[in-house]
Amino acid sequence: MKQIILSLSFLLGSTALFAQSTETDAALTARAQAYADEVYLDCNQYAAPEYVTKYAAILGRIEIKTEAISADETYIPLSTVGLKNKCNNSLERDTELTFNPDNFNPFKYHLSFHKPVDVTYRVDNTVYLIVIHP
Repeated sequence: MKQIILSLSFLLGSTALFAQSTETDAALTARAQAYADEVYLDCNQYAAPEYVTKYAAILGRIEIKTEAISADETYIPLSTVGLKNKCNNSLERDTELTFNPDNFNPFKYHLSFHKPVDVTYRVDNTVYLIVIHP
């Protein structure tokens, strides 16, 4: 009897965790689709579902946090990263005046999404850091 109760507890707990991650996955996928549609406006093949799934996984590894600017920091300034505007020439860079952590589109930039270590970028002249985790 004890074994059955433990098994049921495990199954119910697993279902609850799956339901939470599905909701998160759906939100990430929707955001990834919107970001892809913006960046790949004139190259919509790159906004297809097989790509969007990969973009959603990348979004799940990005953290935006705040940290005071330090004179000796070595973070990469976002202004030094290339803008990916080949498929949408109206894309604009995020600046200290326009940056919004709630709708930052990382796919606008040639960021290092696939490094085996954390890569951190500083939004120029702000407290915002963009951290891409492996």
